[in-house]
Amino acid sequence: MSFKDEIVLSMVADNNRELSDTNLFQYENMTLLKSAAIFGANAGGKSNLIKSFSFFNNLFSPYTDTHNTLLMNPKLLRRDQIYFIEKNEYGVSSMYSLYDIDLDIRSNFNYLNNYLAGRFGAIPYLGEFSLNI
Repeated sequence: MSFKDEIVLSMVADNNRELSDTNLFQYENMTLLKSAAIFGANAGGKSNLIKSFSFFNNLFSPYTDTHNTLLMNPKLLRRDQIYFIEKNEYGVSSMYSLYDIDLDIRSNFNYLNNYLAGRFGAIPYLGEFSLNI
């Protein structure tokens, strides 16, 4: 990396509300930015910073994601190996495992049917929407 001085990249918004309708959201007691831009001279470390985000994301997220719900099978995966991601109304995601859900599991419990019925949250359907062109 080519950083000389310590720099803090904070996604906490300041008091400027110029873009509040498009670039801010509230999470718990904080107002956060949805996006930020990084500017600097060539060879200033911008690409290294972005690569470091990817590195740490991969380092601390040793999970694979799939939309193949057929893998929700107790013969393939244990309850502590199945995770769900659910987004709240502010676009903030939370992750939890099937093991964390209080369930009365029997030997014939069907993970897939219960997921599709919405019993685990992380609903797989968007619902109706329209697109005006």
